[in-house]
This record gives sequence, C-alpha cells and structure tokens, in this order.
Amino acid sequence: MNNLDYRSLALAALFEALAEVQNAAEGRSGGEVQHLLAPLFAIDADNVAAVFAPPPHYLKGVKTTGSAIAGERNALRLLNYAFAVIELATLLKREDRIAGQLSQRLSALADAPHDAALFLALDEVYQETIGRLGKRIQVSGDPAALKQPQVAARIRTLLLAAVRFAWLWRQLGGRRWQLIVGRRKTLAAMDALKRKMA
Repeated sequence: MNNLDYRSLALAALFEALAEVQNAAEGRSGGEVQHLLAPLFAIDADNVAAVFAPPPHYLKGVKTTGSAIAGERNALRLLNYAFAVIELATLLKREDRIAGQLSQRLSALADAPHDAALFLALDEVYQETIGRLGKRIQVSGDPAALKQPQVAARIRTLLLAAVRFAWLWRQLGGRRWQLIVGRRKTLAAMDALKRKMA
C-alpha cells in the first residue's frame, strides 16, 4: 500500500460512513461499523496504516465511492454529503481550539466498549465540537426514523467518522476538485485499490 492507496482508502471509508448515514436515515439497520469508528481513536498512530482497520474491511466503501464518482443516480446524494463533510474537515483544521477539544474527548473514549452507549457519547462529542463549526449537514430520509434518538445518535457518530476520514484524505493529498475534474484518476485509483484487496 502506497500513499495514493491510503488516500483512496480514506476516501472509500468516507463514502462508506456516509452510506451508513443514509441507511440509518431511511430506517435501515445498516451493517457493522466498528471499522469505521476505530480510526476516531487512532489519534497518535505511528503511521497511516495503523489508523485503519485491515483494508479489505472497506471494500464496500470502495464500491460505493466508484458509484458516486461515476455519477450513478442512487449515489449522487452521497457525493453531496461528501462535499459537505470535506468542507467541515477544512473548517475544523482552521479551528485549533475545537480540534483540540475533539481530540481530548475522543481520547477519553478510546477504551469504551463499542455499544449503544458509545454512540450516545459520540453523538454528544459531535454536537459539542463539529456542531459548533457553523455548518450543518442536512440529512434527508424517513421522518419517523430521523426522530428516533438512537438513529440521530448513529447518524452523528457516523458523520463524525466521515469527518475523520475527510481529514485523513486531505492530509494525504486529497482535494475537492479531484472529485469533480479528476474523476477518471480517482476511479482508476479505486480500481487499483480494489485489486490489492482481492
């Protein structure tokens, strides 16, 4: 895995987190997300590889990213969410105080079990850090599902994970324009990553 592979992996994880956001918003149970949450607590990792779960865990994200970048209708909403999350990560990078608070809060939860209580705790962290950056992501879905506290907590937790992956993606050289005018290269990078996962 080289730098480009890890950049692609961060982008794939970002889109996978957003796909799980949409699943929750539409009242679907979604899948296992521990591999999406673990990087939240890998704040002082020795290297980029140590931030992620084993790459094959993100195969769903690689496929989802390909669909969104290729412009498939059912994935376009995820692309819009991705642009918004990337903007949030950019805003966070400029706000040292909030970024520091976020790091401290996540460090305090690093050893917490991955259960319903963790989602509630991360929901609170999101609201008290990312939620204060002045930009909100409007998630659309089933109104009945969105009113449920546990669904709202899952959505904000996954958005927090998405911001983490967007931050990593930018650190590794990812830029917003690459999702627009650099789509062919991004798709090629995803295909290369998929082959390495096989």
